[in-house]
Amino acid sequence: MKQKFLLVDDDYEDAHIFRETLENVDPDILCYYALHGQDAWDKLESQEIAIPDIVFLDMKMPVMNGREFLELLRNDERYESIPVIIYSDLKPDASLLAYSEVYHYPKAQGLEALKSMLREAMLLSGKKAQRPPVC
Repeated sequence: MKQKFLLVDDDYEDAHIFRETLENVDPDILCYYALHGQDAWDKLESQEIAIPDIVFLDMKMPVMNGREFLELLRNDERYESIPVIIYSDLKPDASLLAYSEVYHYPKAQGLEALKSMLREAMLLSGKKAQRPPVC
């Protein structure tokens, strides 16, 4: 089964670099994209996109920011166990990193570091995909 990543980021240039790099790392990964938290939430709720194996989340976005979206995910049993990488130059506060399966990766680290992070994310999302379903 293909791994599914969800990138939530209002910066088109960053999103383009992310998606292009992911395609280079593993072209078989399906990468969904949302412009901000509300866009991502609407796509999940309407089932326009499948539940992702991992979410990459920017913090500073219009309409619904990263904090608000992460809180929605963690307070909904359908999405609460999805690993989330806060993919942002803004360092998240400790309350966000206290959630289960939440990590931080700063954007401005260069392409090789991004590739490395994506490979690690593939492992994280693979573990999630192998977990038995919650009844």
